[in-house]
Amino acid sequence: QAAEEYDMVQAEGFERLIDKIWDIMEDQHWYDQKMFEIYHTTDMSMRDIEKETGISLFSIFDTLRKSKEYVREKIQEDYEDLQNNEAERI
Repeated sequence: QAAEEYDMVQAEGFERLIDKIWDIMEDQHWYDQKMFEIYHTTDMSMRDIEKETGISLFSIFDTLRKSKEYVREKIQEDYEDLQNNEAERI
C-alpha cells in the first residue's frame, strides 16, 4: 500500500514537472516553441526535421540546445526534488 502511494506521488510529481516544462516553453519565441514541440512530440530526428523543413541542422541543433538549457535552468530545483523522492514539493 505504502509503495503504491509513493509511486503515485512520484508519478504525479513527474506529470507536474512535464506540465511546467511546457509552460516554461510558452515564454519562448514561437520558433523555439515549435521546434521544441516537433522534436519532443514526434519521432522526427533533427536530420528528419532538416529534410522536412529545409532548416539547417546547425540551426535546429542550436535552437534545441538553447531551449534545453533554458528549461534546465528553470526546473532544476523541481527536478532535484523528483530525484530526491520529494515529488510532493513540485
